[in-house]
Amino acid sequence: MFSCNLFENKTFHSKPVARVHDSYLYLADIEHIIGDGTLSEDSSKMVRQYIENWIRQQLILHKAKLNLSDKQSYASIENQLNDYRTSLIIYAYQKELIKQKLDTIILEEDIQKYYEANNANLVLENNLIRAKYIQLPLAAPDQNKVKQWCVSDDQKDIVSLEEYCHQFSNSFLLDDKSWVMFENIKSELPKEISLNFSDIVKSNFIELTDSINRYLIIVKELKHKDEIAPIEYVKINIKNILLFKRRRKLLDKMEEQVYQDGIKKNSFEFY
Repeated sequence: MFSCNLFENKTFHSKPVARVHDSYLYLADIEHIIGDGTLSEDSSKMVRQYIENWIRQQLILHKAKLNLSDKQSYASIENQLNDYRTSLIIYAYQKELIKQKLDTIILEEDIQKYYEANNANLVLENNLIRAKYIQLPLAAPDQNKVKQWCVSDDQKDIVSLEEYCHQFSNSFLLDDKSWVMFENIKSELPKEISLNFSDIVKSNFIELTDSINRYLIIVKELKHKDEIAPIEYVKINIKNILLFKRRRKLLDKMEEQVYQDGIKKNSFEFY
């Protein structure tokens, strides 16, 4: 069915390779499968499969057109397809415009300004903590030192704690500068161990044990559900909100410019 090189001339390139009723599939339509036009056995099979799939699809499409019970339904589908095509083209243009024109740098002062103006709407839905969490086997050495390192701000102790945890701990979180949900910490504990948020409100150093491990939770700060969220916790969300506003402003400006351009150039009329 196919020669070794399919694309030797433009006339051959435009020849049909299959037909279903009034629809034709041309060599140009399968060029992306063949690449340089030279067919190996594998690519020949791929082309054959592509053509057969196209034939099946066209036969079903023809059958569907004939059997739609209502011409109005068919017209509705055509309208939807046209709307979808229009939306895709506009979206592609908007995406390119945003890529070229949108300033994506959000300054810290912009985040602070938004936070101060809107913090009444930035209410926590969960309890938050800033804390260290360390799980240690009961047989791990030097655990008293670990407890001392946990509450120390000395850089040497911080490094010692990190090195120790990498060597002996099965699970740990040492970044007590970042806010996390209390439930995330609680989920690290075995189900048999009970820990409530009220427990860490009462004490900032929690030590729990079972038959295998010791669990240390050293709380630096906490925030209750329904309090205003700390700015660090919502910073990424605020950035996304500000970027969305910029993006919307850019697109609105473009749409208005295109409309005003159309007025100046008499590109449209009302009838």
